[in-house]
Amino acid sequence: MEDNVIPAANSVMAENLFKLSIYFNNSYYETICQQMVQNILPTIDYPSAYSNWLNVLLHFSEQQKELAICSENALHYLEKLNQKYLPNIIIAGSTKSTKLPFLENRFLEKETLFYLCQNKTCDIPTTNFNEIMDRIAIPS
Repeated sequence: MEDNVIPAANSVMAENLFKLSIYFNNSYYETICQQMVQNILPTIDYPSAYSNWLNVLLHFSEQQKELAICSENALHYLEKLNQKYLPNIIIAGSTKSTKLPFLENRFLEKETLFYLCQNKTCDIPTTNFNEIMDRIAIPS
């Protein structure tokens, strides 16, 4: 149950379920993740021993965001984002049209689009990477 040097398997699974709930627009995965977190919360007596569980709990905060990057250059932007510590943002990118529910119908040829979402509700896409960096509170 506790996270030690290696996070607890259940906390890793809870994290995976939350991400899958976003990528596949599957509320069942989110419900299971939420139940897992609710089950562990009463047992937390030493927070640093539950760091990954608490990180999963952050996904249910108002700070949680999702970002879709749809562009032939998506890997370039993902590489830049992966250089930052982003604990409460789920990121997905695509270099071509895809059927993945989170990215479906968002790709346009020869255009870079960033979709910033919160609680599965997306703002109007932008083409400005620096604007996205500012909105997720990361200096570029």
